[in-house]
Amino acid sequence: MTEDIRPEIAAAQPDLEVWLCPVHKSLDESSGLRPLDNCVACIRNERDELRARIKELEMDFTRATEATEEVVKSIEDAFEYHSWTPEMIAKGTAVRKALSAAVAVIIANVPPGPDRTVAIRKIREARMDANSAITHGGKY
Repeated sequence: MTEDIRPEIAAAQPDLEVWLCPVHKSLDESSGLRPLDNCVACIRNERDELRARIKELEMDFTRATEATEEVVKSIEDAFEYHSWTPEMIAKGTAVRKALSAAVAVIIANVPPGPDRTVAIRKIREARMDANSAITHGGKY
């Protein structure tokens, strides 16, 4: 059963007309609540989900000072194999083609030498980092 947040909202903003979607609307039709796309309960749930996602994104194990359970979990996630969805494959293919084209341009236009080698190596690193970002949804 969904938590009734109407009293909390009414206390915070007594002049605010409380709107709830059909999912969160009271079964008591006499409440005067009307369904609305911007349901306060849905907004609260979405806010809580976003806060949880932000906390997850803020877990930067490279800056951790101790191996807490959360840090270890984050490390394991970063190094664990994650298979790609068809959408991820399409994105990875687009990145790979673009970076492959960049390497071909460098080979065609830059004389061989240590700097060209480094440039190509950095593009390979960019590909690996892009793959990681696709795999982890930008988490790391």
